[in-house]
Amino acid sequence: MELDKQLQIKWDAEITGLVGLSIKRSNRGYEFNQNKLIKKLNDLVPSKITANSPLPQNCNLISNTSKEMDKSYLRRIGMLLYIAQGTRPDISYAVNYLAWFSMGTTSTHWEEIKHLIGYLRKTNNVTLKIHAHEEPNDLKCYVDANWGEKEID
Repeated sequence: MELDKQLQIKWDAEITGLVGLSIKRSNRGYEFNQNKLIKKLNDLVPSKITANSPLPQNCNLISNTSKEMDKSYLRRIGMLLYIAQGTRPDISYAVNYLAWFSMGTTSTHWEEIKHLIGYLRKTNNVTLKIHAHEEPNDLKCYVDANWGEKEID
């Protein structure tokens, strides 16, 4: 079974987007962002908060003993996971940490979601860049996975 027989597929000479991902080509390589999805997330969780880091310093959340799942919280976590996996690895630690508290969420957990969205709002100009390098076998990667936070118990 060929995919184009099952789905209507349109390929342009220059691809600019794919499943919520914006793609921009330059003479050096590609830049990717998910600003439309981040804007949608901002609209779903309205707040004026902006933040300098994905989580506040010394963020130490506690689980609620309730086993109830907040579907609204889970939807936001799902959107954040998609953004982290797609173009924003800088929020991966924060999103995964907040996902631990998917059952029994409290207003404190929601405040941290708002903080993380505030970080995305402030850094909405950040893109994932893939560029050619002078050394063909030289891979460079920079990361601060948990922003210097302590280990999770």
